[in-house]
Amino acid sequence: MGPFKLSFDLRTLAPYGTWIGLVLLGGWGAGRWAAPRAQFWEAIEALGVQVVWDGEEKDFRERLDRAMGFALGRGPSGRLLHEYVSRQEEAEILRFLQERVGDPGRRAYEGYGVVIAGPPAAGKTRTAMELLLRLRVPFVLVWPRGRKGEARPFPGGVKLPVPWAVMLADDLPLRPGGEGPPLPEELTALLSACPGLTLLATARKDRIPSDVRGVRVSELQEMRWDERLEELARAVAQAENLPLPEVRRRFDGAGHPGSLVAGLDVFRQRYGDLPNEMGRVLSGEGPAARDRLGEIGRWFLKGARALWDLGVRTLTLERVWTVVEKAGGGRVAVPDRTQALEALEKLAFLRVEREKRPEVVKFYEAILTEVIPPEPAWERIAWETLEERKDAAALVEIGNTWGEEYSPAYQRNPREALGKAIAAYGEALRFYTPEAAPLDYARTQHNLGLAYQRLAAHEDPVGNLRKAMVAYEETLRFYTPEAAPLDYTRTQNNLGIAYWQLSEHEDPVGNLQKAIAAFEEALRFRNPDVAPLDYARIQNNLGLAYRQLSRHKDPVGNLQKAIAAFEEALRFYTPDVAPLDYARIQNNIGSAYRDLAAYEDPVENLQKAIAACKKALRFRTPEAAPLDYAETQNNLGVAYGRLASCEDPVANLQKAIAAFEEALRFRTPDVAPLDYARTQNNLGIAYRQLSEHEDPVGNLQKAIAAFEEALRFRTSERTPLFYAETQHEMGRAYRRRAELQADPARRCADLRAAIGAFREALPFRTPEATPRWHAETRQALEEAEEALRGAGCPEAG
Repeated sequence: MGPFKLSFDLRTLAPYGTWIGLVLLGGWGAGRWAAPRAQFWEAIEALGVQVVWDGEEKDFRERLDRAMGFALGRGPSGRLLHEYVSRQEEAEILRFLQERVGDPGRRAYEGYGVVIAGPPAAGKTRTAMELLLRLRVPFVLVWPRGRKGEARPFPGGVKLPVPWAVMLADDLPLRPGGEGPPLPEELTALLSACPGLTLLATARKDRIPSDVRGVRVSELQEMRWDERLEELARAVAQAENLPLPEVRRRFDGAGHPGSLVAGLDVFRQRYGDLPNEMGRVLSGEGPAARDRLGEIGRWFLKGARALWDLGVRTLTLERVWTVVEKAGGGRVAVPDRTQALEALEKLAFLRVEREKRPEVVKFYEAILTEVIPPEPAWERIAWETLEERKDAAALVEIGNTWGEEYSPAYQRNPREALGKAIAAYGEALRFYTPEAAPLDYARTQHNLGLAYQRLAAHEDPVGNLRKAMVAYEETLRFYTPEAAPLDYTRTQNNLGIAYWQLSEHEDPVGNLQKAIAAFEEALRFRNPDVAPLDYARIQNNLGLAYRQLSRHKDPVGNLQKAIAAFEEALRFYTPDVAPLDYARIQNNIGSAYRDLAAYEDPVENLQKAIAACKKALRFRTPEAAPLDYAETQNNLGVAYGRLASCEDPVANLQKAIAAFEEALRFRTPDVAPLDYARTQNNLGIAYRQLSEHEDPVGNLQKAIAAFEEALRFRTSERTPLFYAETQHEMGRAYRRRAELQADPARRCADLRAAIGAFREALPFRTPEATPRWHAETRQALEEAEEALRGAGCPEAG
């Protein structure tokens, strides 16, 4: 279109200019809105996230139930009841959510959201759903229930296209231990990228780690019977055509409204009399057919339970029927399969998602695990079936299930759980070969490496870390930067962590240098614009490796590199995007500056360390992250204690003691015994140092009491080097107090106690393992023995 043509068109349309302008402006605005919105939906759909409500309340319960895969527990009636009994905990949860969604900045102080905890069939999911209805949220997104797949980073440039929304995550896996939020990595990335997104999750009470960080846990309490529960019981009795007293009995011993609706006792009765129950819902079948279908139905449920107990979480019809046929020694005819499943669905045992390929059967977990009894013989049959089918995908699921840190089985016996995971991955690798499925082979090798790496924390650290490295190196043969750049960087990062962990057992310098090389290789292909949080995470790991290396060579240079890496991570771990990660990096910066103060500019660097700790404490609050808060308080105390040797000793030691005592409010023996002991050890050192300036006898007594408390958990069998450290510090306190004793007998007693403590430390502070500490303790022992002889004590000999 040339200039003349354009000017003519414009003149012709001039009388309609206002209307056309409005239309064009509206179209431009709609395009501006539609593009980021479509980009966001596309990004979250790649994670398996669904949008189930966009402001329309109609059919919300049903849509939510479908999205979460039978999570609401329809009960024996097979339908959702609209009757609901509210709980007193809801008011506090709702208030928190209303404040949180009204001010996304509050997340910095209170974490990502709320996790509703309770036992099976307590009504956790229904409570969450009713809260969403009352919250009047504009969008509800559903995180895939029981998501246990590979982590995929959420694109950093994709933002939430609405001011606020809620992410509902049912049966959320929570990781214990470690740093940062205990959420799945890809969920953390999504929540961090979208400050307007608030988490509302549910989790079984026995799957809540003791050291949850970054989320508020609200446990549903047992209730007393009242008129509201009576009304709910009437609705349930009417829906199920049962006598009211029979429904009331479900509440006894459970104390939760969910027990009334779930009706597990009814399912147990149905399971016990399955032929007649199936005949009841399948009209026109004679006794022989009912018995046959009842047996098939019971065997189907047994097969599903056996696969579940093995660790298979995707219960396809094909998998379950294959187990059934192997157990029964013959093929189940298609018409019998169809009728049996139809009856089980009508009886509300399960739901078949026929729109999926392969077809998947969904269970309310409480029915699967609380109603259908486990049978070891069926588990053996299920395992053999998977081997015969060469079902590598199911075997990988088994490995992932047993290797999950949040699972009760892992928490009860991590060695056993990881052993089963390793065995399952090994079996899967018989079928996922490099030739047949190179990327599946690589993914399985990667997961095998993670399992060995976790096992190293419980047994044979050197051997298991080396096995992890072999698996990661094998992974990298196929996870190349060209074929799978994100997987390549994740594997390089994990390889770096393994080398870093191995450095604590042999060749520290060599292994830390290899760790640094792996982290730097990962950073070559981790674009901060595409995956900013992953990039920041690797930078943090790089900083930690440099800080560790500084203890062995070039302390100033490596600490400066560590600080630079931490500061690079802070470009993306900002308070508004990832407040807890921001606080973690600030905590690490504080530790690095504290270390650097031993070599240059002590006052300036310790003041920087203190400032970094205070920045961390803006977000590491007792409410959002109590154990992280305690860790930073402990580090703050150490920094003040060291600053006391440079200036204002009394005031700084008093600040150190206050910080240690604040840390001990949360570092308790029950929750974190070794951290509790570390802080008690630090508190003892501070009191011993303060004794040189005021109340010497009183402060030394407090120091000795703190060291004794630390030694309750720092034992020679459990933590030999820490045990030796505290014994050495105890010896110094007794030696110092002996100098103050006017009574000769007490002086001798304190000197003997000092000698005993130094002797306890010396077998673990050997010339080979810790030459500097050995020399320090040896000299302290010899001086104490000389003082004992000089004091003329009877045993001085």
